Amino acid sequence: MSVGQISLMLGVFFIITIIISFVKKVNPGIVGLSFAIIAAIATGTKFKTLQAGFPVNVVLTLFSISLFFGYFIDNGTVHWIARKMLYVTKDVPKMMPFIFFFIALVLGSIGGANMVVFSVAIAFPVGMASGMKAWETGAICLIGTQCGSYLPWGTHGSTARAIIETMNDGAWADVSMRLNWKWWFTSFIVYIIVVVAFYFIFQNYKLKKIENVEQPGKLNHVQQLSLIQIGIVLLLVISMPLLAKKIDNPLFKAIAGMCDVVPLCLVGSLMNMLLGLGNEKSIIKNLVPWNTICMVFGMGMLVNLASTLGVFDYLTEVAEGIPAGLVGPVFLLIAGVMSLFSSSLSVVYPTVLPIAGLFAMNYGLNPVMALSVVIIGSATTAMSPLSGGGGQIMGACTEDICDNQIMFNKLFLTAFSTMIILFIEACIGLFGIFSL
Repeated sequence: MSVGQISLMLGVFFIITIIISFVKKVNPGIVGLSFAIIAAIATGTKFKTLQAGFPVNVVLTLFSISLFFGYFIDNGTVHWIARKMLYVTKDVPKMMPFIFFFIALVLGSIGGANMVVFSVAIAFPVGMASGMKAWETGAICLIGTQCGSYLPWGTHGSTARAIIETMNDGAWADVSMRLNWKWWFTSFIVYIIVVVAFYFIFQNYKLKKIENVEQPGKLNHVQQLSLIQIGIVLLLVISMPLLAKKIDNPLFKAIAGMCDVVPLCLVGSLMNMLLGLGNEKSIIKNLVPWNTICMVFGMGMLVNLASTLGVFDYLTEVAEGIPAGLVGPVFLLIAGVMSLFSSSLSVVYPTVLPIAGLFAMNYGLNPVMALSVVIIGSATTAMSPLSGGGGQIMGACTEDICDNQIMFNKLFLTAFSTMIILFIEACIGLFGIFSL
């Protein structure tokens, strides 16, 4: 079976999976995993290879984040923060989308894309009270944190820049920092347009003023400890990577390497339990999104099989015959589609950026445009629930905010809609407004 035939087969399987899960109201993870097994048999792929595609990182992220924040939901700390935020912003409900975007941008700029979990944990209840749907709030927080992370010291900015410095025999190594700043300014402009588009699509201009919002009372002892826990984790996530760049010590760098959201949330959950900040049995049973975890690992194994069988490589090879004028829009679609189901940092950037760079050099194209469509396009559609950003949004969304099945479908649709808006922006040249 050729790679083209495999691509077509897996594409049909994915579409059927979505249709079955939507019509029958069943978990798409189970359906997707079943199709992955059928595809593995059809292609002669060993089950161990299929099993190796279990998305450990995403599943562990979902579990650790939901468990850690579950304590603060259980003891009322998140509710208190939401009420405080409601009280402060009660007179400007129509500006909520933009407030969420800029708060998330600041968090993303100092802590990277993983800061989306901190922004949505607070924004969900505030947005819901002002009339915003959970998937609207999640999408805006995601693009805000991504925008911040594109800065030179951010996760996406530094990763993409490191790849670009080695591309094309180091042709752009000396100007990589200039490129970084230019794609950040590009991202800010295109994202503001996306937020404005969402503002009208989601009819956020109809948000009404929240009446009778009172100043929340004082925090109790458990909630005070909870805020300290949140502050410690946030401080470590932000400060340790920055300090590791300045302190040349192997032990310190090893410790700093563990100061990521997932390990800190796992250790923080243990501290929450020892400090008695919540009922861990109730939290594990009711606040860890087991249904969502099942969705993610089932569909993730189907998508990873596609990667293993060379489908993503095949898609990038197909792009080699496109006209120069369509390089930007087409590469944005390729990167965006890939990131709907995979990691932009570990899959899309190292795979597609070098090819986009070659196109820019061979056709004499604006490198800012050629590179930014890949970077921004892939990282943005990571709001898909099958990808990292979407998984974190799903993990922070409890059943009282939105049903997991509805959230899964709506967030996937919003990711696809965002990609369409970005595609239009690429077609009219907005990704090329800056150049070297």
